[in-house]
Amino acid sequence: MKTIAVLYGGKSGEHEVSLISAGSIIAHLDKAKYSVVPIGITKKGEWYLQNLPQWAYTPPEKGLMRSLPEVEKDRRVVAVPGKGSGSKLKNAFKTSVST
Repeated sequence: MKTIAVLYGGKSGEHEVSLISAGSIIAHLDKAKYSVVPIGITKKGEWYLQNLPQWAYTPPEKGLMRSLPEVEKDRRVVAVPGKGSGSKLKNAFKTSVST
């Protein structure tokens, strides 16, 4: 199983659109192949790991869109350059999480 980080939100005026786009991506990823690490970015630019509700991992009814919840300030994420080839996220970054 591969792990995928989905970054969403941010300081842009498109913040809310990003919540919808990320929600669609997360809901439609094959759960048998991918483990999702949702990382929300606040309107101030702060990055936080998110605990998404279970419904976020299932597609909505056909023809409907839904947005992820607003970014919660729970577990802050700091990415620090690490050792490795840089060809894979796990080699390119070490992630530390603090509460």
